[in-house]
Amino acid sequence: MTKTKKLIIPLLIVIIVGAVLVLNKNYYKSKKALPTKKEAVELVVNKTIDGWGYQIYKQGILYINQKYIPAIPGKKAFASKEDAEKVGEIVKKKVINLEIPHISTQTLDSLKIKY
Repeated sequence: MTKTKKLIIPLLIVIIVGAVLVLNKNYYKSKKALPTKKEAVELVVNKTIDGWGYQIYKQGILYINQKYIPAIPGKKAFASKEDAEKVGEIVKKKVINLEIPHISTQTLDSLKIKY
């Protein structure tokens, strides 16, 4: 073997090990940037001018301010505190589970929300 061929194999090993270390470091750095389920999520139900609404807070910061019933056309507040709380609890669970906090009319119907 020539001198050049003897140097290529150790050089390739060093490059591969270095690349693995850099990729591994970037992977864990990006994972830390993702939100975690352990973040404090709080539901607050409140009286509005038109009826009831709810707010979702993540780590003390307002995340969702829902003044009106979601998934229906127009601006109609919840008729009761209980209705706002039922929907707010579902949205809170979705936020905790890192899901899109979408509510459908089917969900509203299953909860017997008046709209």
